[in-house]
Amino acid sequence: MYIYKEDIKPDKNALEEEWEKQTMLYDHYATLEAEAEDAKDKAKRKLDIIKAQMDERVRISPSAFGLDEPARETAIKYAVMKSSEVEQAEEDFQAAKKAYTMAKIRSTAIADQRKKALTKLSDLFAAGYYDRRIPKQVKEQIDERRQKEQESKLGKNPRLQSIIKRRNKE
Repeated sequence: MYIYKEDIKPDKNALEEEWEKQTMLYDHYATLEAEAEDAKDKAKRKLDIIKAQMDERVRISPSAFGLDEPARETAIKYAVMKSSEVEQAEEDFQAAKKAYTMAKIRSTAIADQRKKALTKLSDLFAAGYYDRRIPKQVKEQIDERRQKEQESKLGKNPRLQSIIKRRNKE
């Protein structure tokens, strides 16, 4: 499951795994961006069609919309705008536009900001920054956690379960 607020923050104690996740995360959020853009475009087309249909109805029968004949362009435009169908389509379009903007921001953040953060964290790691700051006991806990996570993933594979059992017996 993808949770953006968690996905954007790399775990400095698991840089290798975070780098492996980076392309998967970018692919996921880029796909969401593309889907949101498609939904926005569809909502815009729907809004345009509804406006055109409403415009035609108003022009055919202006009196049905409380307009005098011949109806003026401004009056027709106003009647179209205040139509509940057009208002709903406009709301749908604005919501789709907002969803697209958020998806684009998230996709860009994963692609750029998270990648840059991973690069800087990796540079710090390579320079030995974390070796000085993390006590041996904490490193052992981190290694143990990683091992358990890996064994949990591997434990789902029947072929590899026997290997884990043998290692635990030793």
